[in-house]
Amino acid sequence: MGGDIGIHGEVETEMTSLSTSVGAESKAYAEETDTLLHKGAEISQEEIMLLKSSVTEDFIGACGDAKILGPLTAIIFAVMGIVFANDPFGERPVTRTPMTHEEMKMVRPVLSTSEMADIYVNTMYAETMFKLPEPYYDTIGTRFHTTASKHGHFRLPDLFYTGVVYGITAENSHGMEFTERRRLQESGGIQSEEDLFDSLWKDVLNMDPKPTNVFERYARNNQSTWTERGVAVHFSIEDLENQGMLSSDKNFPWKRTQEPVLRVARKYRQIYITQWYPSKFGRQDVPAVEKDPYRHTTIVRQIVPTRTGLGNIKSTAAVWLSHTNGSEPEIPPRILRKAWTEDDHWTHYPV
Repeated sequence: MGGDIGIHGEVETEMTSLSTSVGAESKAYAEETDTLLHKGAEISQEEIMLLKSSVTEDFIGACGDAKILGPLTAIIFAVMGIVFANDPFGERPVTRTPMTHEEMKMVRPVLSTSEMADIYVNTMYAETMFKLPEPYYDTIGTRFHTTASKHGHFRLPDLFYTGVVYGITAENSHGMEFTERRRLQESGGIQSEEDLFDSLWKDVLNMDPKPTNVFERYARNNQSTWTERGVAVHFSIEDLENQGMLSSDKNFPWKRTQEPVLRVARKYRQIYITQWYPSKFGRQDVPAVEKDPYRHTTIVRQIVPTRTGLGNIKSTAAVWLSHTNGSEPEIPPRILRKAWTEDDHWTHYPV
């Protein structure tokens, strides 16, 4: 204890000496500057910097003479170590309250497992109608068939085998709060379905790369009441090559077109896009394929989410032609039934 008291006494004496020395140097610097100013002398920037450097050098020299430069450095590093140990990553308490579940729905789509399951079923087993451009001018239907008859399946038009087709919508076909409320907030009022459709049509026409064809698309699930109206965007392989947008991926040469389509879908707060593309299987060097180049090629329909956390709505299935220029199915009128009364009992009728 006696030794500690002696050390502290020496440090205190040296600190007093240091403050006296530094104070004297600072006072001399101030007096010299005031003297020059009172004499009307012009002090250049170089002279001021020279005076400041001399004071700094005197301060460091005084610290060395007082023999406290080492302990002072140790104290500074000790304080820094304590601060870092208590708060290593500079984290601070959250000053705002976390978002509620309802508020989060305004920022991104928040779907339950059952909601994603409903979307999966509606899109997986949906039938899609296309109003094809020239030279077809047909309205065709395509869907996933769980079984095949003895006659097999019917092939889609050549347009689907020579590129990729995307399906986008501007509707809120699944009743998403994220899609509906954000759209209303940004537009400042309720937009009609026709206005949204026209806006979507213009956006896909001005895409980069430029689409080969843009035509109408309509989807429905025949086992439920779900429907969706939108547009189909077609990119042919030849057109993409001419635009310099062909991918080096031999299996998916149209890969570079997916992200621009996803950006358009995100603009309209959609949670997925649909794409149809050809997928080859089996040998391609057999006589049957030489006569019919699409014999060993299947059209695959895929649901692609636009955001993370929506993996359960993804689906991939082979699709075929379901009808050409067919009529729209109609829901039959409900049968009106008379309420049962005692007069309707069978005992009132002869056997």
